[in-house]
Amino acid sequence: MSFIKRRIDVTISLGEGQFGDQKGPDVTLTGHRVQVVVVSYNGDAQAQMQMRIYGLPQDVINKLTTVGPVLTQRRGQNRILVEAGDAGQALSVLYEGKIDQAWADYNQAPEVVFYVTALAEASAALKPVPARSYRTAVSVVDVARDIATSLGLAFESNQVEGRLVNPYFPGTAIDQLRALAKAARFNYTIEGGILAIWPWDGGRQNDAIAIDSATNMIGYPAFTGGGIVVRVLYEPRLGVGKKVQVVSVNEGAHGEWIVVSLVHSLDAESPGGAWVSEIMCVRSFNG
Repeated sequence: MSFIKRRIDVTISLGEGQFGDQKGPDVTLTGHRVQVVVVSYNGDAQAQMQMRIYGLPQDVINKLTTVGPVLTQRRGQNRILVEAGDAGQALSVLYEGKIDQAWADYNQAPEVVFYVTALAEASAALKPVPARSYRTAVSVVDVARDIATSLGLAFESNQVEGRLVNPYFPGTAIDQLRALAKAARFNYTIEGGILAIWPWDGGRQNDAIAIDSATNMIGYPAFTGGGIVVRVLYEPRLGVGKKVQVVSVNEGAHGEWIVVSLVHSLDAESPGGAWVSEIMCVRSFNG
């Protein structure tokens, strides 16, 4: 098997102001040894990222650290964009979110390790916003789109329908989104700078992503209590709520599924490192 060099680029946008609303300078990190795990679930949990970056200079570490009795004020203010792919090729977005904590471990010196944890919308779960109140019937999609816009996110409606009469949603923007999803009975995820919603008994309106042993599947599908788990070579198009088409000699696993959880595990500048996506899937309630 030929050796393929992997690359992970990291761009951190430093936020300014009490909640990081004002955009500060960008810090771009490229060519470093990076290990990253991204986890997304169907439900209220935000897409999470854990990362290790090796070999950062001390001035960059000082600028990016967000733990400690003073530096916790920076939590949720700094945005992070992670892009991944083969060296020499165009990179795809692996993760986009807000840094929750970032700190350095000097115990492995001279190779200092910088740790980063992030959530899709860390500050939005803390920042107070005005309640959303409507004095008439309002489209569920319109309310969800308004929330997405307030968070600076793109929006996918995926054929969600329905109206709510005189709804009232207090709390943070994330609190409001959760309450809306419960009231209108839809699923949602925040991934890659997008708020996607879809019917509770369906999936997102993507063309099914092909998974088969000839191109990307690793091993065989494994059965769970309610579906299957499949491991593939890193596939950036995967997302919670999206449809996949599994081709397998195991007839029980063959066919179309909906992704309900997703884990990307990637290593760059590390020969033999991980470059894998693992998905848990269920059948659509609509067939």
